Amino acid sequence: MKFRVYIAASVDGFVASADGGVKWLDSFHAPDNYGFDLFIQQIGAIVMGRKTFDQVLGFGPWSFQDRDVYVLTSRPVDNPPPRTVAWRDGPARLAERLSGMSLQGDVWLLGGPESINAIRELGAVDEYIVHVMPVLLGAGIPLFGESGAVTSLSLADSYVYEDGVVKLVLPAGVKYGPRLTTG
Repeated sequence: MKFRVYIAASVDGFVASADGGVKWLDSFHAPDNYGFDLFIQQIGAIVMGRKTFDQVLGFGPWSFQDRDVYVLTSRPVDNPPPRTVAWRDGPARLAERLSGMSLQGDVWLLGGPESINAIRELGAVDEYIVHVMPVLLGAGIPLFGESGAVTSLSLADSYVYEDGVVKLVLPAGVKYGPRLTTG
């Protein structure tokens, strides 16, 4: 079981506009849905922050009925969708709990950045799949805020879509080899 991030970000590193909106993503549509359909088949549980949860509820019918969803929050969740748990015991205890479970798949850290970074600071994120969208937002909510945690990544795979979206697959904790120097 791995903790995996699957997310879209602008070239300048924002995942949402300053008001938290993601309408800027509406014009992007790849025939294979940017690999999401294959990705979600590998997911057994989802972790998201409260802001993301509230936003996803506003998108229409709940899409995650067949998976356990944990919402990192300090507030109660009224009438949660099926298999949805308001987790109020902090990200460290949730990561510990999920690591000890026999899940049928990996854990998707759906976000937002606050919850992703909380799990990242624990050193628990195993893989980042970041779709760099060919747009500059200029301002907004950054994918990675300030943190004292240094995370080593390596590029395991990349793919460029016809619409200019670049998919980066970056395992965490991989140490780099010696740097090549040129003449």
